[in-house]
Amino acid sequence: MNAIATSKRTILWIDACGGFGLLRQPEVRIGREGNDINLMADVSRHAGTLIRRGEDWAWQTSHSTSPKEKRTDWLTLPGKLPLPNVNIQLSQPHPLSSTTVLRVAPPHRLADSLDGMLLVGSVIVIGPSPDCHCVVRHADSPLTLRVTETGIRFRHAGSQYELSDDQTVRAGWLTVRQQTLFIPSSP
Repeated sequence: MNAIATSKRTILWIDACGGFGLLRQPEVRIGREGNDINLMADVSRHAGTLIRRGEDWAWQTSHSTSPKEKRTDWLTLPGKLPLPNVNIQLSQPHPLSSTTVLRVAPPHRLADSLDGMLLVGSVIVIGPSPDCHCVVRHADSPLTLRVTETGIRFRHAGSQYELSDDQTVRAGWLTVRQQTLFIPSSP
């Protein structure tokens, strides 16, 4: 019997905001299928890799099989990923957080019905202002989520919450669900 290789994807569903994939690794592969970020777009199976070095991001293309021929470009945020025919925007909206937001503009989209990807530093800020990673217009104030190996922690109205796999928490204006998907990896 052959074992099926799987990858684990964590998704944060935020009521009135959408679904966001959470990624913590310093190198993130992007392409059509079998990557950390899968696009519903006319791109190669593995289009390239986003690489985090401290607070900075670089884009390494995957057009060649030779490491010497791969091109690496340092990115300026906010900005567009240098991928032809697809508009992928990167931003770090909150000045005190290294978490980066990745969004794909129509007509293309992310797989798994996601609204965006959060390339997590240590915290995610959710709230009503444009400097939040996830903007929730009806929120009365920003809320900071701390992402750990065991789940997501936050405080609201004096209470502390911990969100683990496949759990929904309602706290005032916020309803969040963390869901872990096990997806077969491509050969």
